[in-house]
Amino acid sequence: MKVSLTLLMSVLVLAAFAMVGAEEPAPWFDLEKCAFCKQLGAEEGLIDHMHAEYHSISDGILWVMSVDGEYKAAFDRAQMAMQNVGMEIQKSGEMPYMCRHCASYGEFMMAGVIPECVASGVGQICMMTSSDPEMVKKLQAFGQTNAEEMAKFHASREKK
Repeated sequence: MKVSLTLLMSVLVLAAFAMVGAEEPAPWFDLEKCAFCKQLGAEEGLIDHMHAEYHSISDGILWVMSVDGEYKAAFDRAQMAMQNVGMEIQKSGEMPYMCRHCASYGEFMMAGVIPECVASGVGQICMMTSSDPEMVKKLQAFGQTNAEEMAKFHASREKK
């Protein structure tokens, strides 16, 4: 897990640099174009069976990503595919397109905020914390934006 976290951190740091100077802001989530998010979209039906909760805690944020039982294997495959994207970026040094969520996540890592994640029987539980009060505010705003954007995303899919 430590090797995977280090790899993902490196990739997301690079992603944050790639977003600097972009002409038009990327969407918050992009299942079609984002090198990481599209791995979730590639698993048929998965995104409609993932549920996220974001919570502010005293020194940052905690989030729980749960997956309906019959989609847990698809979730695990998507997670592995995202790790593979990260390894490919490390090998090639080429930065693919990233959504604003993934780029923002990378910016936190650049600032020294290290996510702690554990796999659970229902998905994944993660937290990002900091002892810097300004960073805590940014983390909590990130969690709030994720919650709002996830709600909009799922509402737009229900209309289709």
